[in-house]
Amino acid sequence: MLPSRPDLRVVCMSATVQAELFSRYFNGCPVLTCSGRSFPVTDTYLEDILATTAHVLAQDSPCRVSDYAQWNKATFALHRGGGASATQEWQDASAAANPDYDEVRYANYPPCVHAALAQMNEAVINHDLIMELIDHIDQVR
Repeated sequence: MLPSRPDLRVVCMSATVQAELFSRYFNGCPVLTCSGRSFPVTDTYLEDILATTAHVLAQDSPCRVSDYAQWNKATFALHRGGGASATQEWQDASAAANPDYDEVRYANYPPCVHAALAQMNEAVINHDLIMELIDHIDQVR
């Protein structure tokens, strides 16, 4: 078909997408619909998946909120040494935390969920968690 119609483009999409909107975007192209069967959908939230898999964020995980704590520096005089001074540098011990984490909201969840959510960077796709979830689904079947 493509050799005879190189201008032909086919867009396959979910029934939940607004087909008319796509049609208007593509200059009013025709929309073909075909009926299919629907499958049951279950809503499962991140906190439920974390509880099911007992996922632990690794210390070096790219999905962990980065800690950009500032270094503190202080210079002080030494009692011995004829006016000598010493400089000390340190970093605050407070760990970076997910600003969207609300401990009260997840009160009924186990500590592993709290630990993961408190440190999780929600803007990064957690491939390790996805693999753990797939493994869990495979074991349950």
